Amino acid sequence: WFSDIIVVHANFFKEILSKEYGVSKRKILVFRQGIIENVPNYNKKQIRRELGLAGPVYIFIGSMIPDHGHDIIIKQADKIGRTILVVANPGSVNDRNSERTRKYLEENKKIVRDNKYEKLVRFDISETITDKNPLWWRYFVASDLVLLPYRGGIGSGILAHAIAAKRPIIASNIKYFNEIAKEYRCIKIAKNDADYARV
Repeated sequence: WFSDIIVVHANFFKEILSKEYGVSKRKILVFRQGIIENVPNYNKKQIRRELGLAGPVYIFIGSMIPDHGHDIIIKQADKIGRTILVVANPGSVNDRNSERTRKYLEENKKIVRDNKYEKLVRFDISETITDKNPLWWRYFVASDLVLLPYRGGIGSGILAHAIAAKRPIIASNIKYFNEIAKEYRCIKIAKNDADYARV
């Protein structure tokens, strides 16, 4: 490790770097992920009308990869109810594999078809869906709850954006989300996959 300082978003990651990679704790600083200020604020009723949404809306937004656990929720759509809204870009984000993203999207669409969940789950997939597009924030405003059923991870840009948009969040029982929940009490933790159906 040639860096003088390494910045991470969570204390548990500092422990991983120290214990598993032998990095001196003195070289590791924990800075929480920043929260965007002054995000666009829209009229929820008007945005829902424009997006064709009604009733409770539970949203996934962002990268569609297996690590983010869309299938965990979609398989329980009949217990959760409508509308489970999947908003994603079909391509890769950052250094992720576009083919893996497309394959995972198709796997989730197949779950919906095979279980006849078309009235419960809606996919809004477009290459224009990024956090640079105002539509991104409209989807947050239209939602009642942001779902983060991640299988693992050391951070979440979607968590930061959901907080900025002042949306309630239910997240998986992983170290990163547990640390945030304990310190800031801004998210609810699903202790297991069945907990999502209890929202």
